[in-house]
Amino acid sequence: GGGGGGAAGGSAKRGKAAPKSSKSATAKKASSAKDPNAPKRALTAYFLFANDRRAQVTLDMPDATFGDRSRALSQAWKQADADTRQRYEALAAAERERYARQMAEYKESGAQDAFA
Repeated sequence: GGGGGGAAGGSAKRGKAAPKSSKSATAKKASSAKDPNAPKRALTAYFLFANDRRAQVTLDMPDATFGDRSRALSQAWKQADADTRQRYEALAAAERERYARQMAEYKESGAQDAFA
């Protein structure tokens, strides 16, 4: 009984460690092949909100860790009223349009072919 439980626990730990290492290896390969001249991806409504509020959160929580500040920003976004969310959703829509326009220009210019 007890030996079987220990084996299951050991395999679960190994199972969790393997995806982490494969993800980081994949991420490194993908980021090294990225064209530095390509347009930046569109920011989401949450990231636009977080960028606006980050300085204030840092002032309010000077001794907090990065993770604590991120949690505070996430909580503020979850508690944001509909008007605030709508404003950032509109900004995010404009970001998506900008990205689509810049990506079309980038592809037309043939710059991605030169990089590859």
